[in-house]
Amino acid sequence: MLILDEPFSSVDITTKARLLGEIRALAAQQNLTIILVSHDPQEAVAICQTTVILEDGRVQEFGALAELIRHPCSPTLKAFRDYCRLE
Repeated sequence: MLILDEPFSSVDITTKARLLGEIRALAAQQNLTIILVSHDPQEAVAICQTTVILEDGRVQEFGALAELIRHPCSPTLKAFRDYCRLE
C-alpha cells in the first residue's frame, strides 16, 4: 500500500507528469493499492480507479472514478466536475 498526501503540491508540471507516470507504472508492476489525498482532480484521474469523495469529513460518493465523473450524484462532485471540465 502506498499512501500519498498531496504529493505534487510543490512540484513543477514537468516533474509532476513524470512522477505520475512512475507511480502508475509502479502500482501496476507491484499490484499496489494507492491511497491518494488530493484537491487536484487531474491527479486523481491520472492515478485512481476507485474514488471516495469527501466533504466536511463525510463520504459523499464512492465508486469507479470514471463513472462518478460521468454521473455525479452529489452537488459537490457535479460542481467540481463542471468547474474542472472533467468528462
